[in-house]
This record gives sequence, structure tokens and C-alpha cells, in this order.
Amino acid sequence: MSVRQSTEDQEIRTHLRTLIRGLTQGNLSEAYEGYKALYKIGAPAIPQIRDAILKSDWSRVKRPNEIRYVTGLVSLLRDINEVEAERVAKQLVSNGCDVTVKQLVTSICKIRLADYARYDIRGTQVFSATSLPWQRKRPLEQWP
Repeated sequence: MSVRQSTEDQEIRTHLRTLIRGLTQGNLSEAYEGYKALYKIGAPAIPQIRDAILKSDWSRVKRPNEIRYVTGLVSLLRDINEVEAERVAKQLVSNGCDVTVKQLVTSICKIRLADYARYDIRGTQVFSATSLPWQRKRPLEQWP
């Protein structure tokens, strides 16, 4: 392992701890800080995110912070790589996760970029469900 890779791995671990602490303690600003940093790192963070999800026994979920933990990490994984998030969600289900976890991760993985048209309005990226009529774009363009 190179020094650069070791430094990146440490950076990923640090941001992952920040995200998990924020999720489990209900501290949204801390969770967002970790989420944003890991999203920026992207694909190199996937193995550690996947390990953080799969290391726990999700067959019995008792606390809301456990739900925030798993859904926050699966959401991040989906934002980085939809295919990997789907793979992890299927593994959670096949491992016998709690029905609530199953419903939530399945729902998260149903959101796909391919289902949205993306366009730019005055420097802001807007995503619109392709199932909606394109007439929705015109009112958005008239925003102040």
C-alpha cells in the first residue's frame, strides 16, 4: 500500500466516522459534513462504506439511530454508485435483515438517475422525473 493510498484510506475512515456519528446521534450538520466529504472522494470510499453497512446484524433493529445509520450509508452508496448500492441492498435482504430495513433500502435503491431529466437553470442543476410532463420546466425557469 502506497503512502498516498494509506492517507486516502485514513481520510475515508475519518469521514466515515464523522458521518456515522452524525447519523447515530441525530446531528444533521455533522452527518452532512461526513456525507459530503465521502461523496467527493467517490468510488475509493465504496469498500469501507460497504463494510460499515455489512458488519452489523440488521435482523433486529430496535432504535431509530440504527435506521438512520443503515439508510444514511445506503443512500450515500447509491449516490456514489447505484449498482453497488443495489448489490449491498440485495445482500442485506438475503442475510435476513429486519423488514423495516428491507423496505427502506429497497425504496432507496428504486431512485435512479436514469429516471430523471437533468437540466440547468441559471447555474442550478434541476432534476425532473421523466414521468412528469416537460411543461414543469417552464415555471421553474420563471423563478426569481
